[in-house]
Amino acid sequence: MRLTEGKGHFIRCAIDTPFAGWTGTRVLECVAPTPPLSPWMALRALNEMTSLLPGGLALVWDAEPSWLRVLGGDSRTGFFEALSTLPGLSLHLREAAAGHFNKGIFRGWIHGPGMPTGMAGDLWRHGALGWVPDEGKAWSLPDFGHVPYGDTALLGASDEVVPGFLWGELLLPLRLPPDAQLKIFLSDADGIQSAEPTRLTLNSIVVGCNQKSNRDPVLELDDDTVEETLGELQQLGLVLKVTGGR
Repeated sequence: MRLTEGKGHFIRCAIDTPFAGWTGTRVLECVAPTPPLSPWMALRALNEMTSLLPGGLALVWDAEPSWLRVLGGDSRTGFFEALSTLPGLSLHLREAAAGHFNKGIFRGWIHGPGMPTGMAGDLWRHGALGWVPDEGKAWSLPDFGHVPYGDTALLGASDEVVPGFLWGELLLPLRLPPDAQLKIFLSDADGIQSAEPTRLTLNSIVVGCNQKSNRDPVLELDDDTVEETLGELQQLGLVLKVTGGR
């Protein structure tokens, strides 16, 4: 993976391949057409895809493959357990399909208009799966956005997800305004003092806000800016101004 740093942003991308991608389970009908080897051919195909995508592969459970419906109970369990071990794979499914998946073994999301209930609700409340409030046939994948579906898909089903890829990912680091930087410094200072109230001079606060280590962004605040922000914090009762004495 290649990381490119620019002014206020980072771009992550793979080298000569897509960075991340998504596909629906109907594609597995094409890559694994030979029962009884279909489950293991599908796992091999998914493993090859995840190994090529450093940003991960989203598998949208838009339909259960025909070969999976005829598997016995033990074989189905073995398939899902093997599927859960693929690195970089995340599952996206409707609430009705959640019964296939045991607690805590999958990285993925339940998609539906309302909060999940029943088995899906248990998975969601235990933190095993997330929830995306999708309507109808739409699929909104975290980190990917809305993915296309319909007649342009490989098999032409009206609700079939069209596979796709991302060639990079843009990251925008969080930038704190000067007043937030000041609050962080005051919090740090208070945390290393005794139980007694923390007493700091204006100069020491300015120096703390402008320190060069462990600060992002590095600031160059003047006395007036810091004093103005301290006045706002004083009105909130967060700091107390003391003049004269020691």
